[in-house]
Amino acid sequence: MIRRACLAMLVVAALAMTWWLGPARERQTLRKTVIDKQPGDGDCQSVGSLPPTARSGYFPDVTDKLGIDFTHVVGPLGTYFMPEVNGAGGALFDYDGDGDLDLFFVGSGRSPAAQGEFPPGTRPGNRLYRQDDGTFTDVTAGSGLEGEGFGVGCAVGDIDNDGDLDLFVTDLGRDRLYRNNGNGTFTEIGSAAGIDENDYGTCAAFLDYDRDG
Repeated sequence: MIRRACLAMLVVAALAMTWWLGPARERQTLRKTVIDKQPGDGDCQSVGSLPPTARSGYFPDVTDKLGIDFTHVVGPLGTYFMPEVNGAGGALFDYDGDGDLDLFFVGSGRSPAAQGEFPPGTRPGNRLYRQDDGTFTDVTAGSGLEGEGFGVGCAVGDIDNDGDLDLFVTDLGRDRLYRNNGNGTFTEIGSAAGIDENDYGTCAAFLDYDRDG
């Protein structure tokens, strides 16, 4: 009885392996064909023989071309404080209601107990970029989102049902809630809204937990 059970398990395992390896080989063949064969080519080519634009893949870096120059700043380094080695969050959302997605990057800044100064020209803090016809303009100054402290993550939601998307930013210290004023600026209302959380915040989400709208 035990031998039959073991034999049945081996048969099932072999069938499962055959099922898994078959599609895997097909995916590998398809991937090689996509990489090696270019439109109009009569024969396959090696990746090394392709022009640079083909070797760069399907996702060229257009950051500078679109006007985005954000650099995530932490430190000065040397304290080995855990949040220093983590990245920060960001959001794509239509903050000005013009129908296209704008960019918000959470900035960090000086780590607790860090020694020394940032290099000249370093720009810590959050950054807000407005999209205009496919390119982006830095509109952080005067937006109310410049930020302070050591930002980590963020979440987007309309907290007051006025049609404008608001922003919540978690922090190594005090988290911040920014209400969208509907004119391109935000007002920080965390304490007034009863949010006094000062521990290490990471991710966040908006939800209607009591279904009151």
